[in-house]
Amino acid sequence: MGILSMLGLDSKSESIKDFTYKGAIIIDVRTAGEFCERHFKNSKNIPLDNTAVKF
Repeated sequence: MGILSMLGLDSKSESIKDFTYKGAIIIDVRTAGEFCERHFKNSKNIPLDNTAVKF
């Protein structure tokens, strides 16, 4: 079970759009390369392996 499924979102991008419309920020923790291939509009890429450095 993925994180989106646990949040009740599955792969429905309309739900993500609803959250971002309300001001949510989507943080994508995949690598920069994976992020460049495909990501949600206006999401922020903070690769998990760099998280400790950025915070």
